[in-house]
Amino acid sequence: MTNNDPQEIPNNPSMPPIEGVLHDHDENVDEVVDTYEFPDGNVKLVCHDVRQRTAWATETYKSRSTKFGTRIHKKCLGVFVCSEEDCGFVTRPQYCRNARPVPTSAKCSVHHHAELQYLPCNVKIVLDIIDEKKCVEIKNHGKHNHPRPPKIRPSPLAMDKFETIVKTAQEATPLTLSVGTDTRPPVGTIDSAFRNLDRVRRHTHK
Repeated sequence: MTNNDPQEIPNNPSMPPIEGVLHDHDENVDEVVDTYEFPDGNVKLVCHDVRQRTAWATETYKSRSTKFGTRIHKKCLGVFVCSEEDCGFVTRPQYCRNARPVPTSAKCSVHHHAELQYLPCNVKIVLDIIDEKKCVEIKNHGKHNHPRPPKIRPSPLAMDKFETIVKTAQEATPLTLSVGTDTRPPVGTIDSAFRNLDRVRRHTHK
């Protein structure tokens, strides 16, 4: 594989079917990648679920109405990683207006005394929510030079599956949903965002 070859990313079963669109006038778009949540490189994706968003840690710096719907401009905030060599700990940055982002986790879960290193990112992401077509166009401009952060929001289809489970098994507690049973797998297998018990509890009680 050369540097110009499209990156191969495994399909996520919780994602809706993809419709990739390349337009002639989009000179900066060079490939379509089969992922909505972590688009990378100069890519444009069309998702027929207006709830879909990316899972990168971002800040919104501009949003406006268009004749088609809404256009949202975002900037990736990068990630924080453990400073220990070969440690795979990654945490999301929290946006702080007019200040440097801070990590959502105060320390590495493995190396408690290690410092967290900030890896900034300048990638821009544009979301076009098109009301008439009931879809969202996701345009990622640039390469993310850092690992993927932990997800905090489940994909729309994963959220639908979770809500179905909660309605079907009304006796289930957030803990049993997280652990699973002999007949029901842990909800974390639906989407990695559900591997956090507090998040499962919050979504269960909505």
